Order: sequence, then structure tokens, then C-alpha cells
Amino acid sequence: MYYEQLQFILVIPKVIESLLWIFNIILGFQKFKGYAWKDRPLVERLYLMGMIGWFVYITLDIFIFLVAPASMEFALVGEYGGYSTIYFSLFLSNFLRDVAFSGALIMLWAFLYASLMIWLGETTATELFHKKWVGLLIGIISLLIIVFDQITVKITSDGPHVNADSSWLGGSVLFLFILIFVISVSILIYSLRHETNAWTSNHLKPHIRYLILGLALMGLGNLYWAIFGGLRSLIPSAFSDFQVSALFTALGHVFWIISPIFLNLGIRQPLEVSPKVDEDYSKIGKRNFQRLINEEIVGTYLIKEGKIISTNRLMEHLLGFRKSELIEWTEERLKAQIHPDDLPKVISHFSLENHLVGSENFYQFRFLTKAKEVIWVEQITYPIVNYDIPVFQHIFIDITKQKTMEAEKKVLQGMLPICAQCKKIRDDQGYYIQLEHYIKEHSEANFTHGICPDCMEEMLKEIE
Repeated sequence: MYYEQLQFILVIPKVIESLLWIFNIILGFQKFKGYAWKDRPLVERLYLMGMIGWFVYITLDIFIFLVAPASMEFALVGEYGGYSTIYFSLFLSNFLRDVAFSGALIMLWAFLYASLMIWLGETTATELFHKKWVGLLIGIISLLIIVFDQITVKITSDGPHVNADSSWLGGSVLFLFILIFVISVSILIYSLRHETNAWTSNHLKPHIRYLILGLALMGLGNLYWAIFGGLRSLIPSAFSDFQVSALFTALGHVFWIISPIFLNLGIRQPLEVSPKVDEDYSKIGKRNFQRLINEEIVGTYLIKEGKIISTNRLMEHLLGFRKSELIEWTEERLKAQIHPDDLPKVISHFSLENHLVGSENFYQFRFLTKAKEVIWVEQITYPIVNYDIPVFQHIFIDITKQKTMEAEKKVLQGMLPICAQCKKIRDDQGYYIQLEHYIKEHSEANFTHGICPDCMEEMLKEIE
């Protein structure tokens, strides 16, 4: 088989990269084990799509540069490229390159979408990506990259040298791909850095840092290949020595081997149990509420234009409804699950004017779950001001246990008038009644009667 020696050596790091990425994909699927694909958070689905796309690119890259010159052993000195009708290996290599870049483009747009979601919010990012001109622009850029990127083989006296297209047009579209990727990674790193602040739980901080480091190395790796490819095209003599070329090529693969390792550490579910929080939620500030939402200690949902547009997994657990069922619920549908006795109070809080007067609104009511069980909830509602159309954040806290405990006891308070001699208590009507009878009437306590040792001794003395 006719091949470039350097590309044969590079098979080892490329296989390692491929195995690391497939391991990350498996880990990503296990994060939401038991959830249907459509019920997983959109950002998680986008990152899984991106990782699968990149895995396709990395895996096919093992063969592309190795296979390209296989049938060109007797080719004349010169440079050959594109879908060759003479050399099948070059044709196959370019076909695999187009398939690989299709995977890389899936990664590119999925990561960009996810990055904008974290930065701008799911609603804004989704609305942006659903605009027709954005879809058209994505299609044109993707087509340009696939059409003008190609594999070339340069046959020289010392053997074949395989490269991505060294022309200015091919290099330009490749640079465009890398530029968009670096921008999306930069947005994501910027957004993640803002997550690692004073109120982020300590057990989440290392995971966010690993994500940042892994993404940074991935972006630097792509940037490195762009710079290295450009320099090799401009000054080929500087990289004509085999050892120099091997050293610089290996360095690029070091970036791509280390980055999935850090991403693996970042995407793992934290092993620590989420910290307990004070039950008096009304004293917790908005910023702490966001921490509780992120760590799914409280349920939450967003309402925009009278419909639920987003919710978290704890809401699904509390109510028994899947996310796919809750999304697009109207306020009227939500009210149908509220206990009729509590509905008037809730309706007053649902009014737009009430939400916009000041800050949060705290109120408690009974809610009917999918399993027809009644739970007590405390809901905290406040407007999110960075939307053109009013959007309301609803914090949903299960207080059933607290309400049950309150119902199980009645607390006697205040001054109780008691006789100093017989120990009877005067009731509200002025009558003196036995102590145990008064307590039974004013609490859930009951009595059983027995005789204490002192009284028993007195009784025995009387009998004697």
C-alpha cells in the first residue's frame, strides 16, 4: 500500500481521540438515562449531537489522509486533488472528507446554538435559529465548506504528501469554519465563567472549570491547525523536514487528546449530594433562587404569553407530568389542576398587573398531580425584565410535609388561668374545668391515666 509515513504514524493518536469521544457520548447518554430523547433538555441534546458529529469527523479522519495516495504509486510528480476519476483512493478520500465535514458541521451549528442558549436564553436562541435568513445563511456556509474543501496529494521524489486543499479558496472556507467554532466556544466559555461565581455551589465549580478547560483546548486545537496549515502552505520549506513536520503535527493532536479528557470530567454528574437549604424560602434572594433552580432543589417553570415555555426536571417529579406534556400548557390548563377552594387566590396572583407591581409574590395553594394526589405548594413569582414580551419565573416548592405537620398539632399559647389549689383551668365562659379536659378541647393531645409512685405510696398509707 502506498502511503505517507507521517499519516501512518498519526493513526495512533487519531484512534485514541476517537475512543475518548465515543466514551464521552456514552457518558452523555447516561446522564439522562430513562428519558426519551425529546424529553431531555434541549441544550443536552445539542451537545450530544455535537459530540456525535465530531466523533464522525475524528473517526473518518483516521482513514482519509492514510487512504488518499493508496492507488497513486505510479502517478507522475505533481499535485492531484478533488474527486479524481483516475485514482480511486483519492476519490474515496474526498468522499470520506465530505461525510466527515458534514459531521463537523453538525457539531459546529449544534455547539453555536447551545452556546447562544446559555448566553441569551433558550427562547431567544430558538427564535433566532428559527428565522429563515439564519437557516439560509447556515446552509450557504455549510455548502461552501463542503464544496471547496478537498483532499490533495502531492507526489514528490521522496513520496506522497497528503494535505487539505492548499488553495486560497479552500483555505478560506476552512478558516471560516474554524472562526465560527472559536466564536461559539468563546461564547460558551464566557457564559460558563459567569456560572462560576460566589453563589454557585462548590461541588459544581470544578465541573464548570473542567468544561471551560476542555472547550478552550478544543478551540485552541482547531485554531492551531488553521495556523499550522496556513504556514505550511506559505512556507513549505520550513516543514519539509520529516521530524519538524511530525513534531508540529503531533502537537496539534495533543490538544485534541487532552480536550475530551477534561470535557469528560466536566460533563459527569456531580457525585456529592446537593446541599440542604433553609425551609424559609421567602428569606432567600433571587440570586440564591437561581442556584436552587440550577441544582434542581426547587421546581421552576417560565410563562410567556400565557403559556409554559420551559420547566425543569424537578417539576416533572413533583407533578408527575413529563416535560413534553407541561410545555405549551396555558394558564387555564394550569388552573385546572389547582384546588377549587384555592383558585380565587391564585387567579389574583396570575394577573399581569399584580406581577409587575414590585418584586416577588409568595402564595400557597393545593395542586392536583397527574396521579390525582393533592400536594401543598408554595409558589414564588417574579417578572423577568430582559424580555421584550413579559416572561414570569415561577418557583414551585413542595410544602406538603410542612402543612401536614401543622395540621397534626395545635399549639396552646398565651396566659392560662389555673387554680392554685385544685389545678383546674378557667375556660372562655368562666367555668373551671379539669386540666386534661381543657387540653383535649384545645389540642390534638389525649390522655391515659395511671398512678405515679408518690401517689401510690400515699394510697398505700391510707389503706393501712
